[in-house]
Amino acid sequence: MSTTTRQRTPPFEMLPKEVDRLKRMVETYLLDHGASESGGWGGGWNLPTRLGNLRVSLDKGTIFQSFDEPARAASAMGYGGPNPHSGKWNFHNGRKTAAAAFSEWLREIEKYVR
Repeated sequence: MSTTTRQRTPPFEMLPKEVDRLKRMVETYLLDHGASESGGWGGGWNLPTRLGNLRVSLDKGTIFQSFDEPARAASAMGYGGPNPHSGKWNFHNGRKTAAAAFSEWLREIEKYVR
């Protein structure tokens, strides 16, 4: 008889079913707003914005983003925007529902999508 140990999701991570929901929600939004698959290492998407190209990928409930033109994006967005050197602008969601995480991300991203 085989016994398998089921690992619990750490309390600071999004539940797997919510990760899957968030991924579907974000990918649908990206496709509806002109994003293309990046095809680079790690996959992801290229989303055209008013501040230049934004590279987007997801992992375990975190939405990783990076602007191709960091200084331009950081200057336009100010405090709370991307790192002015790397262009990184990530959303770490922790233990949230997909709907809550998507809503928070959408509230920020909609300001810059064409």
